[in-house]
Amino acid sequence: MKEPIPGWTDNIFGPAGAVIGYASGLIKTGVNNPSVCLDIVPVDFVINSIIAAAYIVGIRKHDDIPIYNYVGGNILSLTEVQKICFERILEIPSTKSIWYPWARSFQSIFLYRLLAIFVHVIPAVLLDIAFRMMGKPPIAGRNYRHPTGSLCLLAMTRSLTKYTILDPRRGVS
Repeated sequence: MKEPIPGWTDNIFGPAGAVIGYASGLIKTGVNNPSVCLDIVPVDFVINSIIAAAYIVGIRKHDDIPIYNYVGGNILSLTEVQKICFERILEIPSTKSIWYPWARSFQSIFLYRLLAIFVHVIPAVLLDIAFRMMGKPPIAGRNYRHPTGSLCLLAMTRSLTKYTILDPRRGVS
């Protein structure tokens, strides 16, 4: 078996979908707080920790319920993550890019939606008009409806809120 397993990322929601959207040039604007930090942890480390915790819980008798927290220690701000992603996107561009990859993020949902009208909605409508004139089904507007709503939802729930990451090895981040 080869790593990574083909098809392992079975959807385009979350960080993987955002990177794909930015890399292909489809996502031009987003909402986030640049000072929010992410503790990026490879999923296989998390799975190994779950297995180890399950084993320990199974062999030891506890009067209380143990609580485990995996902290990878690879803490990056959203600004750093975006910078790294865009450096790699420009270094190794996708062969399936639609537009040149660039993006502008805002902390304001209003400003995000305003720019989204100009860089997402209007181009999608014009592209759909061109598709209809060529006798093809419109697809651009449908494809932009989902990312725009998903990015707003993500912003309202996660990327604008700064959480404290407790790492016993390094203190509070």
